[in-house]
Amino acid sequence: MLTDNEIRRYDSPKNWPKKRLLLSDRGGLALDVLPSGVRSWIYRYRSQDGTRSKLTIARYPDLSLKAAREERDKLAGQVARGLSPAYEQKKQRREQKERAEGRGSDPTLAQFAERWYRELVLPPKGRNHRRDPKPVRGALDNQILPALGDKLLKEITKADLRKFLFEKRNAGHETMALFLRQILKSVLDYAVIEELREFNPATLIPKDSIGRAEKRERDLSDSEVRALLETVDASSMARPNKIAVHLLLLTMVRKGELLRAQWSHVDFDKTEWYVPREHSKTGKPHIVPLSPQTVALFRELHVLACGSQFVLASRNSIRKPMCLDTINKALDQLTFNMPHFTVHDLRRTAATRCAEGGFPSDVIELALNHVRPGIRGVYNRSELLEQRREMLKWWANRIDALTHAPKLVVMEVAS
Repeated sequence: MLTDNEIRRYDSPKNWPKKRLLLSDRGGLALDVLPSGVRSWIYRYRSQDGTRSKLTIARYPDLSLKAAREERDKLAGQVARGLSPAYEQKKQRREQKERAEGRGSDPTLAQFAERWYRELVLPPKGRNHRRDPKPVRGALDNQILPALGDKLLKEITKADLRKFLFEKRNAGHETMALFLRQILKSVLDYAVIEELREFNPATLIPKDSIGRAEKRERDLSDSEVRALLETVDASSMARPNKIAVHLLLLTMVRKGELLRAQWSHVDFDKTEWYVPREHSKTGKPHIVPLSPQTVALFRELHVLACGSQFVLASRNSIRKPMCLDTINKALDQLTFNMPHFTVHDLRRTAATRCAEGGFPSDVIELALNHVRPGIRGVYNRSELLEQRREMLKWWANRIDALTHAPKLVVMEVAS
């Protein structure tokens, strides 16, 4: 029989064996000692058909000698009932893996949604997908899973979905609510196909009860742009958030492209910001020429970043970028005396005003980082860079003129 003192002898590296060593206890229990000093509890047994088998129980000291003997007695009981502990262990691990992958008989919504996303949303390896999976991933991570992910898939009810979706609708986010319903319906449709549910409760919530998705055509007038910037500047919003709003208006980039920006992508000497392909919605790299006003804002953010690699770091950790919902939530806290607008409407506003200013559509489309069909889309990534620089400088000056105070948002920072 083994003793605790005998086992602890191998705590010291000088006593580690040169070859694998098996120390027997009793009833089939043994301690497997490797030359590396790793010790594991092994249970050896003979099945009722005479087959010799073994399985690893756990490592020492994670499992003490006393606890290992108790586990051995449980396994011996399985053998006495005609079961194979090794087979039961493999079965348990397989079931745990299946549950984690959403393949078990009773997964949570989060577990099954990950399976749905992996099998139906992500493109097969080596192939492109006609749709960008990032919006779906964002909706799952930021909206659906925090609210419903812990619920068992089979227990999701119409009431759960109605409460979740109607809260989004009532908050003025009808388009988002419709998108979330579309995702939930697809996930639950797949659950029905896989026979993990008998019916899909999302079908009991008609799209019309949430709203109608309309093509966004909202752009802010000159007076609304002025009101936006003045309201933001006078608010208690965190300074980086204020600058982010202004940058979205000045640069015409997408919110995700700005919030993923890193200082290694910003060239103050060339006054350019490089958006790598992995941060670009189009999957293609993009260069943003920086107006003097934009450079000033970036310089201030560089001071506020406190050494973070990210242009806009998370408030909780400088090692992470700002959350995608931060700007939206900050703006939702403010009161604007104008019709509802979204962050994306700032891009449309800039594009509309630049078109009215006489700038060619090709220059505007390149500034927006849009994918254009046919030969017109075959451009070097830096083509029309100077034309875009001229346009964005014109747009920044126009915003300064609108506010009647060029230093309204920009804070002086030493170079």
